[in-house]
Amino acid sequence: MGDNSTKALSLTPADATRLAEAGISLEMVESQLQMFAQGIQHRFVVRPATVGDGIRQLTEDEQIKCVVAYETAQKTKEIITFVPASGAASRMFFALDAFLLAPYSRADLNARSEHDGGARDVRLFFDKLDRFAFFEALEASMGRDGLSLTKALDEGALTTILTYLLDDKGLGFRDLPKGLIPFHRYPDGPRTAFEEHLVEASKYGAGADGRVRMLFTVAPERLPLFEGSLAHARSAARWGNSMPDVAFTCQKASTDTVAAGEDGLPFRDEEGRLILRAGGHGALIENLAELDADVVFVKNIDNVAIETQADVSVRWKRILGGVLHRLQAEIFGFLRELEDGVPAAPRLSTIESFVRRDLGTEPPAGFETWSSDGRRAYLRQKLHRPLRVCGMVKNEGEPGGGPFWVRADAGVSLQIVESSEIDASKSDQNEILRRATHFNPVDLVLGLRDHRGERYDLREFVNREAYFISRKSSGGRALLALELPGLWNGAMSNWNTVFVEVPSATFCPVKKLVDLLRPQHTGDGLLPRHGA
Repeated sequence: MGDNSTKALSLTPADATRLAEAGISLEMVESQLQMFAQGIQHRFVVRPATVGDGIRQLTEDEQIKCVVAYETAQKTKEIITFVPASGAASRMFFALDAFLLAPYSRADLNARSEHDGGARDVRLFFDKLDRFAFFEALEASMGRDGLSLTKALDEGALTTILTYLLDDKGLGFRDLPKGLIPFHRYPDGPRTAFEEHLVEASKYGAGADGRVRMLFTVAPERLPLFEGSLAHARSAARWGNSMPDVAFTCQKASTDTVAAGEDGLPFRDEEGRLILRAGGHGALIENLAELDADVVFVKNIDNVAIETQADVSVRWKRILGGVLHRLQAEIFGFLRELEDGVPAAPRLSTIESFVRRDLGTEPPAGFETWSSDGRRAYLRQKLHRPLRVCGMVKNEGEPGGGPFWVRADAGVSLQIVESSEIDASKSDQNEILRRATHFNPVDLVLGLRDHRGERYDLREFVNREAYFISRKSSGGRALLALELPGLWNGAMSNWNTVFVEVPSATFCPVKKLVDLLRPQHTGDGLLPRHGA
């Protein structure tokens, strides 16, 4: 685009320079502003995916076969565990921060906790403070300033304790990445979520050369903290020669998005500078696309159990990996047949049945009347794409996306859909959402190479219309923020997708601090799954 286009977008020469430095084209800015003008494009859900209709429920015998298949794959495949870890821990401390802003007495806290969920979390935090893995660190932090944590608790000096927990004068947890918060207590000291992922991956993630490889996505400014945590983990005696090979990657500046004002033009700060915002976790498809691996496991940073409770998760990682390996063997065989020529009609029907039954794709109406060449081209195009196997847990009240059958121009396919992507104004769509039985815990295994061993260009399989717009503010002024299609939503929309039911024990997220009191994090039965 030339100067006239720059002028039409109301961009200054300084803006153009900044965008160029970030690797963002003017065409991309124009496209993003058009997204604001269009608004959110809702997904049309046909029905929820359920056991027997889009979600596989494996028998014990099938589970054993999948574990064996994964162990076979490990002998020849390059495997990486990919963990998005750039998120801040601030949301974990929402209830504690609210208490700091408007504190009240311990007696009032006890009374309010009977009817106020936030107060209940604050009370539980103080009642069970000595059960958290960071208790000793908090005690030492206060002790350096001549304060006693025990005395502060006895005297009800609750704001003092929280100040040392959250602010830079103490542990500074409010501004730490969630991955660097101590999650679990062990005899040899606490482990952060980051360190616990190293331990878990070491039990399932070895590839052909016997090495366990991991890639964590981190914010650039937090990279030194993670590198320090990695050095600390390497010093632990438990590893021997089994320490994973760890690398870090940062979300690319070229995936940042412009914000828009109410006038639809690029939003600027008080000094007139163009505002660029991170494009959300969907931007990480660029980082995934650069991985030189056959198989990639994906799991969120806060979803990791204490080691004594991790056997179930490790076993199901192997099972999901085996499902992927077995499916790929069939897909690759079919692709070779299709590339050798047009199979006979019965064989085309067999491949079509596989696409419908095993890959959850319903071809367009009238497909059976297409010519043999047309059916062959369609089936090859459907098979020749990345494959993802997604663990799904029964929905027990956790917020987030789930598995659905979704209609698009090319037919119906299985997709992970967030509730925000469904048009809440339509009663039929709400009813389908209400009938959903399972939840997406972000437990994915990805196949990134085709039958020739070549990497797919993952950017070719993104649904660019699956973006999200939210209302934010800056300096007291409203703005519209744009998030790119989510990593396991729109960014993988055109992958082949398989859903497998996994036990709820594999899902132990830490969304708020008191979640660390659940048995998956303490190793005992202190709290039921959903808190007090």
